[in-house]
Amino acid sequence: MNILTNCLKTQDLWNDYTKVWIRRNREKATKMTQTRRENDVFCIELRGFKTLT
Repeated sequence: MNILTNCLKTQDLWNDYTKVWIRRNREKATKMTQTRRENDVFCIELRGFKTLT
């Protein structure tokens, strides 16, 4: 549930959050840990699921 809560907390700043994530991913210079990256992907997938429902 912690991951879900984090997704909800970042919902208001989703646009900026997504832009930062995409930029870091493209540059391949991210300082995020593997777990953090997995959480980010989960958030993106969760948002897509909510959009479809």
